Amino acid sequence: MSKAVKYTVLIILFLMVINPVFSENLKDDPLVTRSYLENFYEWKKAVFTEGQSFSLNEGSMMVVLKGKVEAVGMEEEVIINLTTGESLKNGDILPFNNLLIAPDSQGIGIKFLSDTTMLILGLKKK
Repeated sequence: MSKAVKYTVLIILFLMVINPVFSENLKDDPLVTRSYLENFYEWKKAVFTEGQSFSLNEGSMMVVLKGKVEAVGMEEEVIINLTTGESLKNGDILPFNNLLIAPDSQGIGIKFLSDTTMLILGLKKK
């Protein structure tokens, strides 16, 4: 038997031995539970009316599906567009179908310039 075949057999045997050990532990004590993910990472579709405004929590994420939304903030770079890698500034219009995130919560918000439909995570009313 060649060395490559011996190493392959040893690796397969090793994985067969440790797999049940890790599988049992993960079943009873997972690293991340499903309820945690459902409570903290569930996207919600929401409709907003013209003139409403919201402040953003740190890490708030959103996707504009329809409407016109303006970035509002005291800092130069207000919202990060994770789709393009660009930073949106105070007064910029949020693009459609792009994943957007608020890097912090210091005076950052959004203002609806028309009736708008969004997917949101982490908004709180101003």
